[in-house]
Amino acid sequence: MTLIVGLGNPGGKYENTRHNAGFMVIDRLLSPQAIKISNEKFQGELYKMGSLLLLKPQTFMNLSGKSVQAVANFYKPERIIVIHDDLDLAFGAMKFKIGGSSGGHNGIKSIDSLMGNEYERVRIGIGRGKFDTINFVLGKFGEDEREILDETLNYAKNAVEFLIKNDIDETVRKFNRKNSPKASNSDISKDINVKPKNPARKNLDTIDTKSNPNYLNSNPNLDDKIDVSCVKQSEISNINLRTNKEIRNSKSNSANFSEIIATKAPNQQGD
Repeated sequence: MTLIVGLGNPGGKYENTRHNAGFMVIDRLLSPQAIKISNEKFQGELYKMGSLLLLKPQTFMNLSGKSVQAVANFYKPERIIVIHDDLDLAFGAMKFKIGGSSGGHNGIKSIDSLMGNEYERVRIGIGRGKFDTINFVLGKFGEDEREILDETLNYAKNAVEFLIKNDIDETVRKFNRKNSPKASNSDISKDINVKPKNPARKNLDTIDTKSNPNYLNSNPNLDDKIDVSCVKQSEISNINLRTNKEIRNSKSNSANFSEIIATKAPNQQGD
């Protein structure tokens, strides 16, 4: 038996909020044949679909572990999969893992404190936004986010259905992603996606590659390493190498040695 938990907060006040992404995925996973199990001790909405249990804890986020523990102690599932929102991932991104840090997520903290962290996790990116963390995660998705949200929830549903039948490594290879394909056509990413483009990258546009034909070949990882100083250092190094080579070659001719030094020294100082 597999227990699938979607994290969120109960009540109409929290419907369609970012912190309830886990609830939203459970709603999409539920089929018309799902049987609702009523038992107050589970402290949550529990459904049975064949060998699957689907749970939406109704304890509020920071006490989610109580509901998960109650269901797990009663049914003793072989696997537990927890679906939750993640501030550290761009809106629409998705990652899968076993164990690890809670990342400050109160629902995960609660489960970890009562049951340990050796369960599978589906992390759904919501970004960080311009607001303080609490107001952002408890805020509702805007109308301009609906297209990305809908695509992301469908993607998560397909990913969880695949995970149920396969191991997490295979799921990671197939479904891990950095954002939603819908995000590329939206300005939302400018406001809520996590990692800005490397500002040093723009310096590539100002480099005269015709006068520096070997620059790109000697710097294969520009997105990670480019910065203004490396351009200047490259130019200085090339000049020094040419000068030193000429000086070494000239040592065999003492009559020309002082002349080379005299002509090269002003250029080196200028760089």
